[in-house]
Amino acid sequence: MEGHAKNGPISRLPLITISDVNHHLRDLPVCQPFHLELNFFNKENRVLHYPVRAFYVDGVNLMAYNLCSGVDNLYKKLVSSVPAHIECNPNHMLYSSKQHIFLVSFELSGTNGTTHEVVLYWEQTDSQSVNNKGNTIKGRDAAFVGPSENQYAILDDDKTSVALYTLPGVTPKESGKNDGALDENSFADTKSASGRGHLQFTFETEVDRIFSSPIESTILYSSHGNHIGLAKLLQGYRLSSDGGHYIPTKTEGKKSLKLRLNEVVLQVHWQETLRGQVAGILTTHRVMIVSADLDILSSSSTKYDKGLPSISSIQISKQFKYFLFCVLFISELTM
Repeated sequence: MEGHAKNGPISRLPLITISDVNHHLRDLPVCQPFHLELNFFNKENRVLHYPVRAFYVDGVNLMAYNLCSGVDNLYKKLVSSVPAHIECNPNHMLYSSKQHIFLVSFELSGTNGTTHEVVLYWEQTDSQSVNNKGNTIKGRDAAFVGPSENQYAILDDDKTSVALYTLPGVTPKESGKNDGALDENSFADTKSASGRGHLQFTFETEVDRIFSSPIESTILYSSHGNHIGLAKLLQGYRLSSDGGHYIPTKTEGKKSLKLRLNEVVLQVHWQETLRGQVAGILTTHRVMIVSADLDILSSSSTKYDKGLPSISSIQISKQFKYFLFCVLFISELTM
């Protein structure tokens, strides 16, 4: 490069990238995270048991990566066909180890605008389930609900409505008997799976993301640059207009976690400790560990994370934060 010695190290390297403010993790792989058991690094004889495979999404395909052989396999094509004028990008992936269910959120962009869909697909736990089809529900985000994860919530495109579904024929006791595998006839087709027996809830104001929670009948939600809160999906406050259920989102008199200006919640992961459930929260500004009541137990951030971060803070530091998030989450819990 001009201005640098040809045989010496480059002291400064410009990096140009395009930041998508609507999806900060677009350049990172959509994959299934692994969590180490608590106190792992404090044990004298530490043995890490790798899973057989790691799942990730490549385009519309659910891929399985063998950690022993390093071989990639096409596990399932989640979207059968995409029109040529439609761009289909995966946004988020959730996996329930208790119910063996995948929830994958897609963004569909075309000339008529942008829509979102969530694909439900259950893991191939036996020979009969290999040919099972996934199901598609309109919605921009998804979350598992409760400790048994036998319910899931779908956030509509309007950001104010959320639908609560219960997995057909699955109860906590039943999921323990069959190792979490769903019966092959649990989902007959897309319409029957997405339109039967669900409860509709309406948020008081718009929310941008919803996240899974191990708390009974509860999901965690976030409003960018505003706050993080907990929402109970119970048959409580009814709306006389459409028969739905009302979820207040105002923070007055309620426990919530205030976000900084332009701060966006990216990921939330839960673990159980001796003091109860805690959550690791990764945002564009910081990494936090919070209690089930949203009290901050630990927090870490960089000094440049103010306002809408520049390239130095969002494009370079987000990879570091992703690594820091995993290390900090474990080390803090083991102290």
